[in-house]
Amino acid sequence: DEGFTKVIGFTNVKWARIGPGANVSHTLVVIPHAPGELTLRAGKITYFSSGETQQTGWTSAPRTVNVLEADDFSRHYDPHLTNWLIYIVLIGLVIVAPYQLMCGAAPARDEKVK
Repeated sequence: DEGFTKVIGFTNVKWARIGPGANVSHTLVVIPHAPGELTLRAGKITYFSSGETQQTGWTSAPRTVNVLEADDFSRHYDPHLTNWLIYIVLIGLVIVAPYQLMCGAAPARDEKVK
């Protein structure tokens, strides 16, 4: 729990009963205090099957993930809408400006021909 700020969710949850074949999901959102490699450990699941025999299981296999700084994360995953808007305006000018010059010159050219 050290090194993280909890945004939403609970670190320890309990369900009174989960029916056969039912699915349950749980989300915990945290913000890391420092970038770097982070080793995720498997979560421990303890449950009682039919009767009162306690069983223990584990979630997905542990793995290592790379935690990015906030600026690097934004640079990689931000939609960059401002950049795209500027690009579209500039491309529009490159296409529209010559077209307007061509259309404006056509009537003057037609008058000279007559």
